[in-house]
Amino acid sequence: MIYLTFDTDHMYAEGMTQFFDTIEIPGKGTFFLWKPFPEYDWRGHEAAPHPHYEDVRDPEILLREYSASIGMDLTGKNPPLGVRTHSCVTSHMISLAAKDAGFKYTSMTTRLGETRIKPYREPWGVWELPIYYMDNMDFCTVENWPEIGHRPFSKELIDKAITEPGLYVFDFHPLHLALNSPNFSYYQSVKANVIGNKGNPFDYSYDGYGTRNFYMDLLSAMKKNGLESQKLSSLLPVANGIG
Repeated sequence: MIYLTFDTDHMYAEGMTQFFDTIEIPGKGTFFLWKPFPEYDWRGHEAAPHPHYEDVRDPEILLREYSASIGMDLTGKNPPLGVRTHSCVTSHMISLAAKDAGFKYTSMTTRLGETRIKPYREPWGVWELPIYYMDNMDFCTVENWPEIGHRPFSKELIDKAITEPGLYVFDFHPLHLALNSPNFSYYQSVKANVIGNKGNPFDYSYDGYGTRNFYMDLLSAMKKNGLESQKLSSLLPVANGIG
C-alpha cells in the first residue's frame, strides 16, 4: 500500500494555496506542519506536527510546546496521532517523549528503495512507520554515495512500490514539488528567494524533469493500478486489529 506524506517546511500561505490548487492527491495524505496554517482545514487530510529539534535534553516539553504553537491540542477530542521531526531527528528519548505526549506513531526512519517494509513497535511505546521514499533523500544520495551509481527519480522505485507487498510511505516536500527541484544544487540556488524572502516557490519552478514530474509519474502509476493513498494513522496496526 502507498501512503503519501508531505513535510511543509518553509511553505507560506500563497505557496500552499497554489499547492492545493495545482497538486493532486489521490485519496488522503498526511501533512507534517512546520508552522501554523490556520487558513487551512487540510481538506480531510491528516495533519501532524513537524518539530525542529536543536536540543534534545527535554524532548517531551518541546513536542508539547511545538504542537501548541501550531494550534494542535494534544489533550483535545481529536489530537494528532503521529509526529515526524524535521530532518528525521530521532532517538530513544524522542520516541519515549512521543509516547508520553500521547502520540501513537512516529515516521522518521528511512528505507530508500527497500521492499516489504513493515511497521514496527518501538520499545518506548510508539509504532514506527518507516519512510520508503523522500524527495531530497533521493537526489542527495547521488552526492553522498557517488560510488553506488544511484539514479534519482528512478521508475524502478515506483514499480517496486506498486508490485511488491509491504508498506510504502512516500514523503514529498511541497517546497520541492513547487520548485520541481531536480537536485540539491538547484534548491540551493533558489533557496534564499523562497525562504529568506518568503517568496512563492512556484515562481522558481525548474523547467526540466524534477521532483514534481516524478510525483506525477507516481500518481499515474497509482491510477493505472487503482490505488489511493490513505492517512498514516489508518495504518496503525492496533487500529487495524493486528497489534
